[in-house]
Amino acid sequence: MTFFDYPIYKIPEPGEVILLSPDKPVTVLVKKSQYLAKEAELLSKILKAVQIAPVDVTIIEGKDDQYYRIESGDQERLFLLFGLDPGDCGLQIDFRKYSLIQRGKNSFIFGSPLVSLPDLPDERRALWLELKRFYNIP
Repeated sequence: MTFFDYPIYKIPEPGEVILLSPDKPVTVLVKKSQYLAKEAELLSKILKAVQIAPVDVTIIEGKDDQYYRIESGDQERLFLLFGLDPGDCGLQIDFRKYSLIQRGKNSFIFGSPLVSLPDLPDERRALWLELKRFYNIP
């Protein structure tokens, strides 16, 4: 029997990192190489604008070439993932950036790398509108 290796889906390696979100309602996953002081300040401003306290946020700096499986237990969580695709997190779905994806009790918003966000006003606005919608901010 012959098996073909078509790059249709990203399949996590056996050594994948499993992220168990702690008891905080918001988890941010960003690639380590794309998260510097300037990006940290931008992220802080974004979260502050929707009144998310820093104590309610877990920021995870991941490796650039790593796949992830995200689990949150029984709690509802919002995951903000910058510079990642759903396939990087074990989700085999199509999506539009900065659109809310519901999966069980988890909500996901995938976006461009934080490094490029300051230069993309349309994407900043899309993120802002999606966060406003999620938190019911008029």
